[in-house]
Amino acid sequence: MKKRLLAVAAPIVLLAGCRSGPNHLGNSVWDMQNKAYEDSPFVTALITDVIPFYPLIGMLGGIVDVVVLNPVQFWGSDVWAGHGASFVHDNPKGDKTPWFK
Repeated sequence: MKKRLLAVAAPIVLLAGCRSGPNHLGNSVWDMQNKAYEDSPFVTALITDVIPFYPLIGMLGGIVDVVVLNPVQFWGSDVWAGHGASFVHDNPKGDKTPWFK
């Protein structure tokens, strides 16, 4: 019974922090998309919706984040430091605000 419990609990503990990390690669892709949209909304819409470049690259980056980067950040630093790392998003320089604000 103890071996079975250990077999279930060990992967859960080792994978802790997978989704709760800074998600650096995935967030970097969304920042790139946001910057591209600011520069050229029509081309960005084509690249996002017709040719799903940003969604596919974002999904691949998210997988690498969940499987590798977030657990390493979580177990290598954040747990022992007592506070987590965060992703600092790029702030586009555009002065146009959305119509709904």
